[in-house]
Amino acid sequence: MTGKMLPKKGANAKTHSEDTIFVQYLKRFFRLTGRNVAARPYFFIFICLFITVLSSSSILLTKMTNNVTDFTPKDARALRELKIYNDFFGQKGYPIVVFVFITAKDSGSMLGVAQLNETVKLLDLIVNNVEIRNEQMNETRIFAQFCTSFCEANEPVRNVYNSLMINEQFNGTSAQIDLAYPVSTILGQRFRIDDNFFGVQIGKRNSLLGARLVLLQFRAILQGDIDSTGAERYEMAVNNFIQNIRNK
Repeated sequence: MTGKMLPKKGANAKTHSEDTIFVQYLKRFFRLTGRNVAARPYFFIFICLFITVLSSSSILLTKMTNNVTDFTPKDARALRELKIYNDFFGQKGYPIVVFVFITAKDSGSMLGVAQLNETVKLLDLIVNNVEIRNEQMNETRIFAQFCTSFCEANEPVRNVYNSLMINEQFNGTSAQIDLAYPVSTILGQRFRIDDNFFGVQIGKRNSLLGARLVLLQFRAILQGDIDSTGAERYEMAVNNFIQNIRNK
């Protein structure tokens, strides 16, 4: 003899009664949604794709930025120092600074006529060829035209190169040349070189024997209507210019 097992209505009723009003409405909503999706699947697929495309289109319309401070904590010491730097140098415009690190291909010393000759050539190319564009003023400028108070920041590199050229002509016996670190003397003019030469080797009386790295600094105050966006474009222009030279 067989029989059917009937559901226990009392248990189900008890379960439903234990649900909160929010859960009951949530179940009804999901039940209604499931029925509609099952009845019209292509319609809901189209709606989902349309919303996805509409939401993703903002990616193409959003201007991309490359700001290294985006991932820096707001209370970081570096940001406080940067703010002080901008407040000090940015009284008359937007301050920018670009550093170019130069080392020898053979990983040797940069204190040579050939090495510094190439360095000075690169310096002149950047100063006279890399441009910054001011769209509002409809003008284009090179570094030599907007460097203001920082135009001679790299002159120690040129002076050391000239010193080596003079020493080469006089077989290193010129009394007018004292190539020392951190202060050198050439033709009676004293100048500091510790801001541009690093990894130095020093001999007797602080004579400069070698340097592993030469630093070129391009500092300026962008006056007028040039803002941080223009400064970023100039920094990228310097980077792209150097990359093009390396790839030749």
